[in-house]
Amino acid sequence: MASRLDRAIAAGVEYLGGCLGQQIVWRDFAVPGVTAGSTECITAFIAAQLGPIPEGRALAARAITAVVTRPRTSGGWGYREDVPADCDSTAWVLLAASAAGVRLHERLVARAAAFLISHQDSSGGFATYNQTARTLLTPADQLAWFEPEVSVTSSAVMALVETGMADPGRLRAARDFLTRQCAGGLWDSYWWTGFGYATHLALSALCRVDRTTPAELNRAEQALISRHRPSGGWANDDGAIDNAFSTAFALRTLLLTGADLAEHDAIVHSLAWLSGLHAPADAEMLAPGAAAGDDLLLRDSGPVTTAAVVRALHEARTRLAYAVPVAG
Repeated sequence: MASRLDRAIAAGVEYLGGCLGQQIVWRDFAVPGVTAGSTECITAFIAAQLGPIPEGRALAARAITAVVTRPRTSGGWGYREDVPADCDSTAWVLLAASAAGVRLHERLVARAAAFLISHQDSSGGFATYNQTARTLLTPADQLAWFEPEVSVTSSAVMALVETGMADPGRLRAARDFLTRQCAGGLWDSYWWTGFGYATHLALSALCRVDRTTPAELNRAEQALISRHRPSGGWANDDGAIDNAFSTAFALRTLLLTGADLAEHDAIVHSLAWLSGLHAPADAEMLAPGAAAGDDLLLRDSGPVTTAAVVRALHEARTRLAYAVPVAG
């Protein structure tokens, strides 16, 4: 199994290296004639996935350096260079720099942390955009841009904890917001299709503020196991096919709960399925008002899903390395 994971991870990193553009950033979720897709946010997300992986760390550092060397006066970064800075993109930039070992100037980090905090409202959750951005957005009447959301709150919490600039009161408020959003052990995201991504991010954020209890982790584990499919992965909806993006994050959540690799068929089968994929592309993200005022569901072209899968395989490989005694 270990050698198979090594090959799959190496192939995924090689593919992602080939996807880098001339500006040393990734671009994904583009639809010709509709949207130019994402660069800053997606580059940060992918770099954050690759940073902890030995085979991908240098690539991650190279890409995220290209982003952080173009700071904005707001203190944040955005979906793309010509789009207003937002909370989620900024959080992923901070997380990616940390994961890839790229050191940021203290003043840059402080400005970015302050920018993140400006997106938290009285509910404790973080919104994608703050009110300052309202006049800069088209369409600006999309309420979802300004409402607190699970995945955005989770990434913001993790980034603030990572910077060491997290106010305990704000973290407690965010923790309570995330706890209220849980349903049956799982979380959903407004922006991303399926429960895999949101659940992993929410639990990861809660773990970082010492909120997640063994009982909560067990509920998530049982909920995921009950939804695992015999074909190897997890689907976003009943009747849908297995989704590699959601499966990657569901697998990481099981690993986060401390589930035993040898005892869960779901882990073994999902590893076998994910490691056999080549450049999977099924992450889906909502773009409100992108299609002549109507909402549009964007599907990635490969980099985002591949990065998520590679990270999941790496975490499983790491767990296997610790679980298997080394001779001598």
